[in-house]
Amino acid sequence: MIDKKRHKKKTLVRSFARAHGIFTIFLFMFYVAFAMLGDFGMLAKDIKDKYAWASTTLSVYVNALPDQPIITAVSGCSGEQAIINLSWNATASTDYYDILRDGQILVSGITERNYADSVVSIGTSYTYIVIAHGSLGSVSSPPETVIVEECSPEPPLPAPQCKITSLDGEPIDPSILITTKNRSPKISGTTNIENATILINVFPGPIISSTVNAQSNGFWEYSVYGSLPLGLYTFQVTAVDPDDSARRVITSVQIKIIEEDDDDDDCGSGKRITICHNPGDSSQKTIIVSHPEVKGHLGHGDYCGDCNEVISNNNEATETIVPLEPANENDEPGKDDIPVDILSNPEKNLPLVMNVDVLNKSKIIYSNQSIFVQVLLDWKNMEPQNSDFTYEIINDRDQVVSSISKSNKSSVKSSEQIIPLPRDIEYGEYVLRLRTKVNGMYITSQDKFIYKEAPVVNLGGSIMFTYSELVSSIGWFAIICLLLMLVVLIILSHEYYLYSRSLRTITEKGLREDGLISKRKGVSS
Repeated sequence: MIDKKRHKKKTLVRSFARAHGIFTIFLFMFYVAFAMLGDFGMLAKDIKDKYAWASTTLSVYVNALPDQPIITAVSGCSGEQAIINLSWNATASTDYYDILRDGQILVSGITERNYADSVVSIGTSYTYIVIAHGSLGSVSSPPETVIVEECSPEPPLPAPQCKITSLDGEPIDPSILITTKNRSPKISGTTNIENATILINVFPGPIISSTVNAQSNGFWEYSVYGSLPLGLYTFQVTAVDPDDSARRVITSVQIKIIEEDDDDDDCGSGKRITICHNPGDSSQKTIIVSHPEVKGHLGHGDYCGDCNEVISNNNEATETIVPLEPANENDEPGKDDIPVDILSNPEKNLPLVMNVDVLNKSKIIYSNQSIFVQVLLDWKNMEPQNSDFTYEIINDRDQVVSSISKSNKSSVKSSEQIIPLPRDIEYGEYVLRLRTKVNGMYITSQDKFIYKEAPVVNLGGSIMFTYSELVSSIGWFAIICLLLMLVVLIILSHEYYLYSRSLRTITEKGLREDGLISKRKGVSS
């Protein structure tokens, strides 16, 4: 009786396991078939949403002795002065550090993990030890010995250069007047200053001052904030060495914004035509010429119309373009509204110069992450103000996909901000733009970043796979496996059919009916 119960219990367990296995296989096949009919990305998103809880971590802090620091000492130079650069690893459970040089205290109570020893003699060897102090005791690093090397003068840097090379993706010659129908033109260029800070001023009218960061190869690009009124504008570009603010270069280009239906070469059919002669130059003036002379003036950079004519049109605005009002409400904007010192040294004489820098590693933001930015504010010729700053995220189609406003305390010159990303934005390249308005001037700064799907597999270095990439990679592998399973199923079905036939009861009558044996006498049917 007991054996029958055990047998019955084992049978139930086996049946449950068999049903669970069949259900799991069916569910897997359903998922793969659904992905084949639709998109493997949908399968990745479903798996990611189901197991989003797996990203939750629990941190436990246990107080203990500090970890042992490992110090590195390297002979270097600060200009022509020889120094020893000291650095060491971060150590847990540490409150502060002491540095010993040749057994004597060099510096005590520092919290940084680097130090420059400048009181050294060329050709002399020094031995350094760093001591990590914590609440439960102290731990010393192994000694590190270094010999001070003589500093050779560095070769002079080349003269700074900066060129404006394109407007809205088309190559241009900045020495002549450029016309465009785009109210928010984009300019780009190059500089020989590595990682230069690029300061752009747009005038006259609504003065715009912007800061962008050039790439390590010197390339930079800038899109105008807002929708400029029709008229002639000067784009002044200043490239500044981030390591030496005195190493800078200024260049400019004149851009005329015209109506959509304007003809650049047609100033009308009248006998006398109004021309702006030598625009942007100190000798700029409005003149009247005959119609045959128009073509020659246009050829060397003059344009049709009065030099001071700026047609204001603030009705053309989209979800991403903000129309800009003139700096003075009662007067049309003109170059005379701009102090001369701002044009000669914009970085020094503007009321505010600011810079925004994306701090995320390699400027890559993964899904479910936020943007970590550092904001530097340099109030030049005025007292710091409590201003409202707007952070805008702009896609590669120049559309603003997110806008967040934050206030800034006047006493804060450097701050780190966390900017959340919308959950529904697409993966790709974006621009983070920070803007504010001071004394009628628009001040902006921008930096680029890349928004990518979070990796689920990291093999080290740059070898990473996201959910979509992983599922897409195994998609065809799963299809091949299903086809092989189908072939195996057909073979097994055929084997089962043969096996079932072999289990039939063999009788003499059946053998006679099949003609395998003949009927014997005396044997009943």
